Amino acid sequence: CVSGAISNCGICGGDYNVPNEGWCDCDGIPNGDAILGCDNVCGSGLVNDGFGICGGDGTLVGAMALGGTVTVPSGDYAPFAILQSDITVQCAAGATCTVDASGTLVGITIGDPLTNLLEVSNVTLSGFTVLGDSETNAGILIAPRSTNVTVDGNTISGMAKPNPGNESPLSYGVLTFGGSSYTPNGVKISNNTISGVHGAGISLGSTTLNVEVSGNNITGIVPVDLAGNPFNVGVQAQAAVNVSVSGNYFDGTMEVPLASGVNLVASSGMVS
Repeated sequence: CVSGAISNCGICGGDYNVPNEGWCDCDGIPNGDAILGCDNVCGSGLVNDGFGICGGDGTLVGAMALGGTVTVPSGDYAPFAILQSDITVQCAAGATCTVDASGTLVGITIGDPLTNLLEVSNVTLSGFTVLGDSETNAGILIAPRSTNVTVDGNTISGMAKPNPGNESPLSYGVLTFGGSSYTPNGVKISNNTISGVHGAGISLGSTTLNVEVSGNNITGIVPVDLAGNPFNVGVQAQAAVNVSVSGNYFDGTMEVPLASGVNLVASSGMVS
């Protein structure tokens, strides 16, 4: 070929970097328009959705159904639940993934707190911004039948609805709890920023096992009326076994002081 470069399908003189100048498509047809799909099948028409899933439906629910690591792009998302084991749901690096739970009881739920028919384990949730209002009781809720759950690096604010499950006036940034039948085990709540929640930044409720609460920034917790007295708390637990609370930052103001940074009742473990 003396007049120019040879294109990928043997045409002399074509600019093999420019379509319609001698370049062949994925079917080997000169100047053709067939495109290789994300499944490496020529002409399949499949492309990656916003979650990087080949042929995906572009929804968070659809991405989570596949399990594994789900990297979530920037966007506004409805409140959702993680109802499976062995999954990481993480906001993409540099992205802003917002769950507006206004008008909803919980922003993000891990497991099934209503029936306890479902057990989840090895779950990580990270990088989300969860917003609430007067109808929101908890930003992130970890159900009793949960094992090895990590909630890390989320930003949570605005929860102001008293607990509808009992007579507690508290709302929660992050809430987990156990009972007579099931106990959360191996939960790690770390590096979250929690503010403007009415009552409690992080609550372990009653009866938890091997929970770590570390590196969280908890500020501006709004006092609620508890038996006629104003009360707010950074981290609280009752009957927690082998609990570790360390390296957290708590802050109130002269106008709205924090009644208690850490309040552990009938519990064993370490606070530092």
